[in-house]
Amino acid sequence: MKEEKIRQLIDGLWSTTLASRKHIDEPRRAAGESALSHHQVFCLDLLRENGDVSMSELAAQAGVSNQQLTRIVNELVNLGCAERYPSPTNRRVVFVKITDKGNEILHENLRLAYEYAYAKLDRFTEAELDDILLHFTALQQYWLRLKER
Repeated sequence: MKEEKIRQLIDGLWSTTLASRKHIDEPRRAAGESALSHHQVFCLDLLRENGDVSMSELAAQAGVSNQQLTRIVNELVNLGCAERYPSPTNRRVVFVKITDKGNEILHENLRLAYEYAYAKLDRFTEAELDDILLHFTALQQYWLRLKER
C-alpha cells in the first residue's frame, strides 16, 4: 500500500513538474522571445537572490553539472547578463554575478511569467484558491522535511 502511494506521488510530481515548466516557459514563447532558456532565467534568479557566488556553488544550487552550468553562464556572459571574475584569494575559483542588463531581462521574464500565471489562476474561485494554497503550503512543508535528511 505504501509503495503504491509513493509511486503515485512520484508519477504526479513528475507530470506536475513537466506541466509547470511548460507554463513557466509559455510567456517567453508567446512573446516570441527565445534569447534566454529556462535554465538561464533560473540561474539569473539564483544570482539575484544570492549575490555573487562561485561557479561550483551556482551549479549545486541550480542542480546542474559544472559543465552544463559553464555553457549556461557562457551564454549569459555573451548576452551581457552576467559577468565572471576570479576570486581575490584563490585564482582557481571563479565567481559569477548578474549585471544590470541581466537584472532587467530577469525582471521582464518574471513579469511576463507572473502575468501569465495570474491569468491562468484567475479562473479559480476564491474557495478553490484557498484550497490550493492550503495544500501547496503543506507540500512546501513536506519538501523542507526532505531537505533535512
